[in-house]
Amino acid sequence: MANVQTKPEALVITRTFNAPRDQVFRAWTDLEAFARWFGPKGGKTTVLSGEVRSGGAVLYSQRFGDGPAMIGKFEYQEVDAPERLVYISAFADEEGNVVRAPFSESWPLRIENTVSLEDLGRQTTLTMSAFPLDASEAEAATFTAAAEMVRQGCAGMLDVLDEFLTGSKSKPSKLKLSTPSDTEIVMVREFAAPPSLIFEVFTQPDHIAKWWGCGESTMTVNEAGVCVGGTFRRTLRAADGSEHPFRGEYLEVEAPHRLVYTEIYDLEPYSQFVATCTTTFEASATGTRLTETVRHLTKEARDGHLGSGMESGAATAFDRLEAHVHTLPVRQTKINAYLLFSGNCQEAMEFYRSCLGGDLEVMPIAGSPMAGEMPAEMHGKVMHACLKRGPLVLMASDLCEAGGETQGRSMNLMLDCATEAETYAVFERLSEGGTVGHPVSPAFWGGLFGQLTDRFGISWMLTYGEENA
Repeated sequence: MANVQTKPEALVITRTFNAPRDQVFRAWTDLEAFARWFGPKGGKTTVLSGEVRSGGAVLYSQRFGDGPAMIGKFEYQEVDAPERLVYISAFADEEGNVVRAPFSESWPLRIENTVSLEDLGRQTTLTMSAFPLDASEAEAATFTAAAEMVRQGCAGMLDVLDEFLTGSKSKPSKLKLSTPSDTEIVMVREFAAPPSLIFEVFTQPDHIAKWWGCGESTMTVNEAGVCVGGTFRRTLRAADGSEHPFRGEYLEVEAPHRLVYTEIYDLEPYSQFVATCTTTFEASATGTRLTETVRHLTKEARDGHLGSGMESGAATAFDRLEAHVHTLPVRQTKINAYLLFSGNCQEAMEFYRSCLGGDLEVMPIAGSPMAGEMPAEMHGKVMHACLKRGPLVLMASDLCEAGGETQGRSMNLMLDCATEAETYAVFERLSEGGTVGHPVSPAFWGGLFGQLTDRFGISWMLTYGEENA
């Protein structure tokens, strides 16, 4: 006996077009027009046979890039021009026999679709509803779990219909998608920001929550750390209140250049499909070229991902990432001189202020968090001094190692980095062949601090903190 559940809640999508109702109806029923817009954005639809009439059927195929074609079938129950269409959709073989979806054994065999068109004069409001017929519990659960992905795919498809109806072209997508093999999807996107900043926005929870997803969805992020073996969980809440959890594990982390991680849509039956994502962040003429390669275990899983409308969803998410980056404070990497003295720092800095003007701030060793580590005779010396006049910044300290001062040459280069990722990456590169005096780590004043001497004998201090925003 079949395990039949009452039909789940229908998926409903509404869109208003700047076109009269007759024109919109023809786009659905004229098969030549239908082939020019129907299907997930980025795919190619070919009508194989059939006619649109009550009791009629249409067989069509869809192809993504160089991938194999998937065949679909519409069985028309009602064709009421120009107001309403009711049809049953299914996957099919070349003879038109209904078959299981190539991407899921539990996807409903048949789905009833209703398209209603409301006449608004020069505009038309389209309402689409869909629900599975005679669905088992597993099929109903799969349909409900995929609702947000289906919604995203339909949004992209209706964008193409809008372009077809108005004869206009939407702004070209900045996302370039390709399928170099049966199991891979490659996405390339340029951003007008440095790789270190894009890497940070791509990996840090506070940033991810601002851009990951699409439409009116919101994101909750629970990260366990962007490190090898670190795991993450993200929950996408759709406009209808439904929740869609994702999880994964970081396999490789090379900040700010490369990430390898797994990603799973954590709802049955999709949680069995594990994708491995490799994302690179390369400096380009624009700023950063982000390349993400998604590797699925099977061609069927890859095709199911493509068919979900992921291209439209990814394009929207990356557009949101770009918009979020533009809201961030402008941060630039800067180099300043840091002078070292052996007892006369205060005198020297007051002299420079008399010559250059500006505001001088002095922090004595006494009363600082490092006082307990210093001998008593050092407590009257200067821990840190900073002279500022507009963009001019001169810093100094009495913390020169014994015997390390040569008059007129006691100077470090201080690099104020734009991002946390850049701090670690530049420190690693500068220290190759050199000597690390203080590895990059949290500083008592906030932010990060590291010190090294490079292989040419130049001393560097690297910092990162909110003061660089």
